[in-house]
Amino acid sequence: PDAVKHYTLRREAQIYRAVNSLGIPSPQVLGVHEEMEAVLLERSSGDAGFARLEVAAQTEIIDDFAPLLAKLHAADVTTLDLPGLLPAATISDAVVNELDLWEARLDATGVADPILTACFQWLRANVPDTGERPPSLVQGDTGPGNFLHDGRRVTAFLDFELGHLGDPMEDIAWVGTRNAQEPVPDFDRFLDRYAAAAGTTPDPGRIRYHALFAE
Repeated sequence: PDAVKHYTLRREAQIYRAVNSLGIPSPQVLGVHEEMEAVLLERSSGDAGFARLEVAAQTEIIDDFAPLLAKLHAADVTTLDLPGLLPAATISDAVVNELDLWEARLDATGVADPILTACFQWLRANVPDTGERPPSLVQGDTGPGNFLHDGRRVTAFLDFELGHLGDPMEDIAWVGTRNAQEPVPDFDRFLDRYAAAAGTTPDPGRIRYHALFAE
């Protein structure tokens, strides 16, 4: 149905190509079917398992992941070939757009859900004030389990089906949310590594906001 077809494989392929053009490790797109929901990606080396690794290995991988995530967020989205996501507006506009899409999916079920409705009301009333800052390309659902590694370094970012233009703090929140299944050994160290690469300090208030959105 129209209300739920936004997150297509064709759209995800656009994001993979954009990410690859930034020099961020990710599979090459080999083909996109002209009519059917089908894409072909190259096989990337590495392992997605993270929780079972020793803490030292986890730490080394996250130390590599954090600056790559910052590099993704630093990209000027207006220079990327993303017709399915552009035009770019402000971060706040992008956040509201994403709320519109997800609330439409809820409405399309035809089933009342007071808890989710209340969450949407709160999220709309508390969109962080980020001024006129332009949005970043965010992965959505990012973190361990959605990238491959060789035990020391990230070998490929995977799973961009939820990728969109938005607030980079949303991806930070997703890493925290995914801690329930793939815990980062030292979240403060991850934030410090990200901040050093991004040249900005992560905003705790915006991270908390997007943690609710992610949940």
